[in-house]
Amino acid sequence: MRTRPSIFDDLSLANLALDDDRNLNEISYIRSANNDEKLIKPLHNKLSNDLKKYLLDKGFIDIEQEKNAIDLTAKRDDSTYMFELKVVNTPYVRHSIREALGQLLEYNYYPNRKKFNYLNIVLNRKPSDLEIEWCKKLNKMGVRFELFWQNFNIFECAELRNDE
Repeated sequence: MRTRPSIFDDLSLANLALDDDRNLNEISYIRSANNDEKLIKPLHNKLSNDLKKYLLDKGFIDIEQEKNAIDLTAKRDDSTYMFELKVVNTPYVRHSIREALGQLLEYNYYPNRKKFNYLNIVLNRKPSDLEIEWCKKLNKMGVRFELFWQNFNIFECAELRNDE
């Protein structure tokens, strides 16, 4: 009788495997669980790899993916940047923003964690005007972060702050 690898084996291979260019694996794979199979397309990995390429083209250095539970980190000049990436699969982008914001705050402010100069949320699609307005209010209240989304091969940024 043939035994299948566990679901955790599938996840670890798919999420953390790097290709020859040291990017996250973007190859689709089959996940088996409870006699059910699903085709998994690692869209989060593709978003991470696309962002990495974009940041390299913009002069960022020391880019690391999937380290210490953080999706992506980078440096430019004397500043450090943390990026939390979300692939939006629901009608409302705000759910992904809320989840990403909680992760950024934990990763940056939990005791004994490295502090980053800039916190960033990166989405695979543009948020609504109402969702951008909500992020502006949060920034005005002192919850500082930037909001980006992918638009084909570029990443666009919402204007969240009026003071800079």
